[in-house]
Amino acid sequence: MLKAFAGCALALALLGTLAVEVAAQTSCSGWRATCLARCKQSGATSCPRCADQMSSCRQSGCWVEHANFGGGKTCNLKKS
Repeated sequence: MLKAFAGCALALALLGTLAVEVAAQTSCSGWRATCLARCKQSGATSCPRCADQMSSCRQSGCWVEHANFGGGKTCNLKKS
């Protein structure tokens, strides 16, 4: 019973994390936060690509991920 409870708790925690990440990625600033987090995880001390992407996204409403993360393009984002 305890294992089942722990498994359910873990599943809910993962689902909550996924929901927050998806919700954050409906705007340019949400994608910028994702970009900065990925950049810092890679050990970089500065992340100018994220600033460039943010400027582009505010004009076009589209975010293009770096090739290391699939190179996907997401459009119709809030330009905030």
